[in-house]
Amino acid sequence: MNGDRFRFENDDLDFPIYDKNPYVPKWGWVVLFITIPIELLLALSPKIPIAILSCLVVFIPLLYFLK
Repeated sequence: MNGDRFRFENDDLDFPIYDKNPYVPKWGWVVLFITIPIELLLALSPKIPIAILSCLVVFIPLLYFLK
């Protein structure tokens, strides 16, 4: 059997993590996990602006840490 059959083109590539890029620090994970219950509570609101705010509560920290 050919040993090179399943080799990647680039040996430095850490698939699917891509060599820790994007890297989220531990405190970033804490912030993201704290935003989940806050988002769920806001999403239960019958008002549309508060429901939109619930999306922003999650997406803003997520985009910040994945920059």
